[in-house]
Amino acid sequence: MISYKLYLESGPRQRKTMVHVLDLLGCVATGSTTSEALLATPNAIKAYLSFLYQHGELVEVDAPFSSQVVEHVMEGPWLGNGNPASGFTPDFDPVTQKQRDCYLQRLTWLHAGILDLIHDLSTAVLIAKPAVKGRSLNHILTHLAEAEYAYLQAALRKTPGLHAAMQATKDGPKKVAGTLSGFWRIVTNRLQGMTVHDLEQQVQRGQVLWTSRRMFRRLLEHSWEHMQEIAQRVNG
Repeated sequence: MISYKLYLESGPRQRKTMVHVLDLLGCVATGSTTSEALLATPNAIKAYLSFLYQHGELVEVDAPFSSQVVEHVMEGPWLGNGNPASGFTPDFDPVTQKQRDCYLQRLTWLHAGILDLIHDLSTAVLIAKPAVKGRSLNHILTHLAEAEYAYLQAALRKTPGLHAAMQATKDGPKKVAGTLSGFWRIVTNRLQGMTVHDLEQQVQRGQVLWTSRRMFRRLLEHSWEHMQEIAQRVNG
């Protein structure tokens, strides 16, 4: 039986917890408490395995599995949001070229899935606020571009054209699908062109020590979270 190692981050008094399944890079579960997040984790694993299987990865969707908490970060700023300053122990392992190709393929599937969801949406739907608290779909999409820009800037040297492409995603909801597609082409090309040095280097940015693995983790987790959010909104 497969046993997945769980890496947790929790805010004060174990509120607002995020569970990271680093054996399935990109898979996360969240909850307003640690208990809620852990309860949500098995379904999150199944959903992510299903996503990978649908796109051709050789994973066993229906195989039984177990999980165990191996690390729990509860000190530091901005906990429960995906990127605790201290990071998790595996964040500092170098990425191999084979792993880079795997992670980039997953990211490409996620980007394509998001574009498929928004392709035929009207401007009115893109700018509409949800009935409950939350952001418009257009705001989520521009936020995705801003976050990915920040992740690449933190872990890698400057990428030509990336800032302008990110800014273009803010030109309005009518253009957002096209500008996002253009932005993601630049992201993909930069990740495909990573050198061995890029894959192994560590870069200190304020309190955070960035690595290529940490960058890929956040690229995948963030896209997965928001693809699910967008799908839920679009499909009701």
